[in-house]
Amino acid sequence: MNDLIPFRLYPALWLAGLSLIMGCKFDPSTEASTVELGLSEGVHRGRLLANDSTDIAFNFDWQLSGQDTQMVIFNADERIVLQEIERKGDSLTLQMPVFNPDKSPTYKVDAVFERGETERFPHKELASIQLPKKWRVLLYTGTEDETEAAGEFFQEGQLIKGSFLTETGDYRFLEGVLNGTELRMSTFDGAHAYAFTARLTDGGELDGHFYSGKHFHTRWTAEPSDSVRLGDPLELTQLTSEDGRFDFQFRDQEGELFDSQRDQWMQDKVTIVQIMGSWCPNCMDEIRYMTGLRDELAHEDLRLVGITFERRGEWKKDRPAVERMIQDLAIDYPLLYGGGSRHIRDSLPQIAPFRSFPTSIFIDREGRVRRIHAGFSGPGTSAYAAYAEETRSFVSDLLNE
Repeated sequence: MNDLIPFRLYPALWLAGLSLIMGCKFDPSTEASTVELGLSEGVHRGRLLANDSTDIAFNFDWQLSGQDTQMVIFNADERIVLQEIERKGDSLTLQMPVFNPDKSPTYKVDAVFERGETERFPHKELASIQLPKKWRVLLYTGTEDETEAAGEFFQEGQLIKGSFLTETGDYRFLEGVLNGTELRMSTFDGAHAYAFTARLTDGGELDGHFYSGKHFHTRWTAEPSDSVRLGDPLELTQLTSEDGRFDFQFRDQEGELFDSQRDQWMQDKVTIVQIMGSWCPNCMDEIRYMTGLRDELAHEDLRLVGITFERRGEWKKDRPAVERMIQDLAIDYPLLYGGGSRHIRDSLPQIAPFRSFPTSIFIDREGRVRRIHAGFSGPGTSAYAAYAEETRSFVSDLLNE
């Protein structure tokens, strides 16, 4: 049997960020070593014990270089590097990047590290079934309420990678295994802690359960389908102003007022306004894409501006999370504070209905809104490559007008 190393999580898993606090006994007068921490260099497994019947599994690579240690969590093709590792007493605290920890004791998740376990889920029974790649998915949120999504599964033997796409985003990088007719998938990135389980029925459909964090649970079903049609992200949110402009005034992290009508930095430029939140992993994906697009085009007339809406709605309380996002994502363009995320419709009445974080607004040189894109299908989905190429072409055309 593999050794289990208990630790405890103190986050709001899907609202803010988290710290991993691993309780390991060792001599605090000495430097942390692989023996003292109970972890050798290499791949291990972690399991968040969400409830009595469900855990949320993830793998990580424990890397050592002299006295420097880092932990790399991976979900399918995603890699999350944790370098802020602090030892205090008999606990080890590992800070997730980007997401600022909520140290409230009201949300605790027990978990374990399993030393030397390289499999996310045990491979019990060889898969004799090849799952279709495309599925029509229904997520049930109530007795009659349901949300339609497009499921994508990519299978190699028993190993499964994939995601679920909705009208406004995706469930990011999911990874798991098909044991006979039982499907298990999970992801853990510091803001999402998801587990999907399902049984393949005799009719070729999937009937399963979805768990998020410690408390949320719902059913989901899926049937093979190549023709799922989700709403067009370019039509979900519209501009309400009659003059075609999106004007805004918000303060930056230093308290300086940024006025889109007066600021010369935006005049005669093509501008992409990103509406985001530091708590939103899809927003992080979009920030990375937009920054890469700007650097790739390398055009002096392309501007990025971010407006971040946070959970607490008070700058003094939200500032640490915003500044951490700026630092970890190397945001080097204006990032403005919009206030509380619950009041975004009041703060931005020029666009309606507001459907999703992130939402991007593309503005031409004359200050006219040319496109509003709600949501973001990130690199964990097959839609990402097409979105990236089409957006690059669209922005290039705006710059050449």
